[in-house]
Amino acid sequence: MIPRGTRSRISRAFSFPRTGEARTRALLQVAAALIAFGMGCGEGTAPPAPVATLVLAPATSIDLVVNGTDVIQAIPKDAAGNSLTNRIAEWSSSDPSKVTVAAGVVTGVALGSATITATVEGHTASEIVNVKEGAVVSVNAVTFSVQNSAVTVSVPAGALTQTKNITVAPAQSPPPNDRLMPGTAFDFGPNGITFAQPVTLTVKYDPSNLTAGSPEAGLQLYEVVGTSWRVVAGSSSNLTTHTVTGNVTHFTVYGVLMQPRVETIAINRDTTVQARATVQFTATLRDNEQQALTRPVTWTSSSPAIVSIDGNGLATALLPGQSTITATSEGKSTTAKVTVVPGPPALLAIVAGDGQSAAAGSAVPVLPAVKVTDAFGNAVSGFVINFAVASGGGAITGGAATTNASGIATVGSWTLGTVAGPNTLTATGAGLTPGTVTFTVAAGAGAPTTVIAFAGNNQTATAGAQVVTPPSVKVTDANGNAVSGFTVVFAPAAGSGTVAGGSAITNSSGIAAPASWTLGSTPGAQSLTATASGLTG
Repeated sequence: MIPRGTRSRISRAFSFPRTGEARTRALLQVAAALIAFGMGCGEGTAPPAPVATLVLAPATSIDLVVNGTDVIQAIPKDAAGNSLTNRIAEWSSSDPSKVTVAAGVVTGVALGSATITATVEGHTASEIVNVKEGAVVSVNAVTFSVQNSAVTVSVPAGALTQTKNITVAPAQSPPPNDRLMPGTAFDFGPNGITFAQPVTLTVKYDPSNLTAGSPEAGLQLYEVVGTSWRVVAGSSSNLTTHTVTGNVTHFTVYGVLMQPRVETIAINRDTTVQARATVQFTATLRDNEQQALTRPVTWTSSSPAIVSIDGNGLATALLPGQSTITATSEGKSTTAKVTVVPGPPALLAIVAGDGQSAAAGSAVPVLPAVKVTDAFGNAVSGFVINFAVASGGGAITGGAATTNASGIATVGSWTLGTVAGPNTLTATGAGLTPGTVTFTVAAGAGAPTTVIAFAGNNQTATAGAQVVTPPSVKVTDANGNAVSGFTVVFAPAAGSGTVAGGSAITNSSGIAAPASWTLGSTPGAQSLTATASGLTG
């Protein structure tokens, strides 16, 4: 039998709605209270300790996605800070149109926020629940796009060990950086979560926001580390889709930043050399955070007749005297003095045709040429230079060339080999220093001509499921060299399912493939067509 005082306290603690689920919940709460009371009663048993405080776990705000769930625990404590059991909590949401709560289980309903409140014996505690864009991701692979398709997240199978609410929201107050592309900083949550497999993030950018002198190809994905940005290694931009993609193993704030600018340049100290000697200058470029950069450097000499310098920083002493070498990159420059003292004569140097590019099997646009000078840099005419193909399988004419009045000897022609890759040509002059110089030309693929099936043909899969190997094709030029950057369109025949990423671009190996091919639900032969406009095959 329940003492009269206890009955009155229970009646004050609970109000009973007349009908509906609310009345059922209230009755269940009373039943739980009576059980708890009965467990605490008995001869000589002290009454249960009253609730002094109420705390919630987790203690921080919770981020959900629409239809995502999470659990909040209400932990009552006595005056000594001990957790109390067998107490009933009442739960409420400040805005059920955004977030609902039942027995501590919160569910995202619509984008926005709501305050969840728990009440135990007159004590309350509240927590904010935010509903953001994103997806509920399990251990299975999933790809989703949010923020008006500005962000795509691809989570591979096995990246997570349990289901999570993966959220994406515009970053609030990211670390300031004038290289940050507007509208590309996003907070990926849960912040700090790590993945067993790399997750791919793709963020769109507006190329019109690029500042002058900042190449679009230099855009990369960066992450916030403390109060600064750090590049995501291996991230790259797609100039066709205007997106930047990178693989990450944890979540934080990520954004697209422009290429760092050169702030300082350091080169060799002042030096003294003999005529005909060479000095290899190296430039160390750093940004405003003192991080080393790799950028094109322009090398110049104040007196080229005394000291010449090539595009790679190789300085050649020609005549006694002094010259100032200047290294310039992105508007920043520094100098070093070179003092030339007399030395042995007879020099051979490249003057044209090195470091160029052409299609495999074609003639180089700039004919390789060398200059022969004496110890004082005077041109030597009538000197025979022998040109010879060193690698790449090409062919030349006019291999034995005589220097003209300006000391220049030029090969008659140089046709590159048919296989894409480096081609080299040597120019040799007996008794000269150096005795041989080498021209290097990058032979690339020619115009695309042919497309062939590469992988994924004649495989077997379950109707309605994805094929194990996405079909792929290879695009080549007339010489069989792989052609990258060519668009191939994949489309299933009627009843042959669907493809994802049907418009694919060939990679550096000339291979293009859709992201996936999901077969139609009807068993039988199914086909996928790869269309490469204008090609044979």
